[in-house]
Amino acid sequence: MSRFRKLIVEAHRRSIWQVLLIYLGASYAVLEAVDLFTERFGLPAWFFPTAAVLLLIGLPIVVATALVENAGGPAREPTGEAGEEAEYAPERSGRPARRRLTWRNAIAGAVVAFALWGVVAAGWLLLGGGTPGREGAADAELDPDVVAVLPFRVAGADPSIVYLREGMVDLLAAKLTGEGGPRAVDPGAAISAWNRAGGSSDTDLTEAAALELARSLGAGRVLLGGLVGTAGNVVLNASLLSVASGDPGVQASVEGSTDSLTALVDGLTAELLARGAGESRQRLAALTSTSLPALRAYLEGQATYRSGRYIEAERLFGEAIDLDPSFALAALGLVSARYWTQGGFDQGAISIAWSHRERLSERDGALLTAMAGPDFPHGSPYAETFAAFLRAVDSAPDRPEAWYWLGESYYHNAQALGYADAHRRAEDAFHRAFELDSTFSAPVAHLIDLSLMQGDRETAEHMLSQYLTLNPTGEFLGYEIWQTALTFADSVVLDSVRRAFPEMNVLPLRAVVRTSTLKGYDPADAELSAAILRQQPAARAERVTTLWLLHDFELNRGRPSAALALTREVGRLQPDGRLRLRLRALDALYGEGDAAAAGQAIDSLMPAASAPLSRDVDERAAQFADICTVEQWRLWNGEFSSAPASIDKLRSASYPADETWTVGSSHTCASILEAIFSSATGQPGAETVVAQLDSLLRQIPFGALTPERLDRTGTLAVARLLESQGDLEAAYRAVQRREFFQTRYLASYLREEGRLAALLGERDAAVRAYRHYLTLRSDPEPALADEVERVRAELGRLTAESGS
Repeated sequence: MSRFRKLIVEAHRRSIWQVLLIYLGASYAVLEAVDLFTERFGLPAWFFPTAAVLLLIGLPIVVATALVENAGGPAREPTGEAGEEAEYAPERSGRPARRRLTWRNAIAGAVVAFALWGVVAAGWLLLGGGTPGREGAADAELDPDVVAVLPFRVAGADPSIVYLREGMVDLLAAKLTGEGGPRAVDPGAAISAWNRAGGSSDTDLTEAAALELARSLGAGRVLLGGLVGTAGNVVLNASLLSVASGDPGVQASVEGSTDSLTALVDGLTAELLARGAGESRQRLAALTSTSLPALRAYLEGQATYRSGRYIEAERLFGEAIDLDPSFALAALGLVSARYWTQGGFDQGAISIAWSHRERLSERDGALLTAMAGPDFPHGSPYAETFAAFLRAVDSAPDRPEAWYWLGESYYHNAQALGYADAHRRAEDAFHRAFELDSTFSAPVAHLIDLSLMQGDRETAEHMLSQYLTLNPTGEFLGYEIWQTALTFADSVVLDSVRRAFPEMNVLPLRAVVRTSTLKGYDPADAELSAAILRQQPAARAERVTTLWLLHDFELNRGRPSAALALTREVGRLQPDGRLRLRLRALDALYGEGDAAAAGQAIDSLMPAASAPLSRDVDERAAQFADICTVEQWRLWNGEFSSAPASIDKLRSASYPADETWTVGSSHTCASILEAIFSSATGQPGAETVVAQLDSLLRQIPFGALTPERLDRTGTLAVARLLESQGDLEAAYRAVQRREFFQTRYLASYLREEGRLAALLGERDAAVRAYRHYLTLRSDPEPALADEVERVRAELGRLTAESGS
């Protein structure tokens, strides 16, 4: 007989099965009681597992005791050799064991263990660690004016309206804004917590689990609901429960056509509030579209945006606006989506949201004000825009998107405001956004990047794992894997990602080009991505965005003729053919572009720049830009006679006759021209004029989508002027102040940074800047080869002096 079989026979003879069943049944009863007391008295979470561990420890003791105590029972059937029988007969192998393993000792041990556990529990309660009753200390922190709206049950509903399961969370949150009534927990945070608690597309939470979820969010009430119906008709049922008391609360039900869904949600919300004890009927503003197709597109866009599929989110938000041009929430969503797809805040989408901002809640309005700038439609200084993001967080501290945009604000531009720890603050804000909504992929992407910048492999890989879980089909997935593998030299993963480059869309490929440039990575991957981008078909606007990125890339690589060819392609796609001419001139002035092409461009721009200002708004805007470019060219080439008249022309731009962005850029350019002119001609007070320009350029609004951002060229100009006045420190600070994550003229910035750092004795900083510059210009065109060799020689001298 096998040993296992012998053990089974012995266990059966000694009634082990009965003992086990009795023990397990008793253990279940004990654990149920412990769970009840833990919830009832507010005991800490470790009390329940402690009881479970004690019961697990007791299990082998009970089994061994049963074996020993029954050893003297009736003789069993012979089972084989004596040695085998002795193996399962502890009474023959040691009498001391029998004296210890008795039922009396086992029961005494259990009593002592659970008595100690009870003493600890009593001590916890007496010392204030817990408070009896459901209305304990934890419930004292619940806000009765905050409601956790959870996804609705959809069992039995027509598949065409199942999208409302989570969509109802957004719809009701738009109604419960805290203005004259309760406020809903942010939809993203509520859905994220619901998912963590076990909710899914086909799983609903129990009422007890829903109450516990709301308690974890600090909500004093929870709104549970369900919907049934068809594509044409729907019934909405909802209950508003008190978290502290578990009281059933109030119920409401509405029925009607799905075409009037917004009115049904209004009615449901109003009925719940009106029936709530002590609640007055909330004034329900028309915050969402009255068009069901627009509403559905918006809700799908929200879900898509949260998951990091920005191209699809942009399409859905745009569809919602096409169906309802006054849909302010959809316009706000479009601003967020296009920030990722186009690289900045889209003024057209902002204008739509601003025009209908009365349909936004106070919290949404605060976020829109920060994105647009407090002085919209006029430009706002960056310090004011930054303060507006802080106010948006203050007005909605539980809103993940508010924290995310504050993080973006720190991440990109806060260094220009003097925040030396800007990236640490950005990291804190992104973490807070992710804590509030663990399904929101945007902050996770930035946390990956910040971890890589710090060389923190463990955190980077952890956040990448989170990103892969949240965003298995998002546009930036391949980019995030590529950047992490490249940073930590994972050649196997890198090879796999590179093979997938041709299958990627424009967003990750652009990101590879931009990040390689910004961080000084080996340019091979950027070259591969750029080659794929050149061949990919795209819509006109998307193609133009890609071409400008490639133009910047070629300039930084030291290939002005390749950059020039890209401006020609842009000219064929953009209605404003003079834009490419202006960029050619600025490229030559600030980015070592083709000087001959720049001269020809200036000749072509001269007639419009010299003509009287047009009455047509668009043509006049183009003229202002022409004047700005032509006059910079003249001044840097020693021609000063026309500067005062050009400055006056630029300062004549005024709102509302001219667009607000035209006014802002024209006045900024006038300040640039005035500083160059004053300094070059030795005007009295020239130092003050240059200092004022330096201050002005720090205030360019965050995130603005303008093709000719004057801070990018103006900062290089002011650095030259400060150096000409002998203020090397100020010039050095100016070139370091470039906008984070923007690549235009980066090589020029790096060359000047390295040169000024070397003059100031900042050898390590000079070496870093020069090495980055030489990585970018590892394969320059012949026209720039001598310049690159001069920098290489200077780097050699600096490294020889430092012995590194």
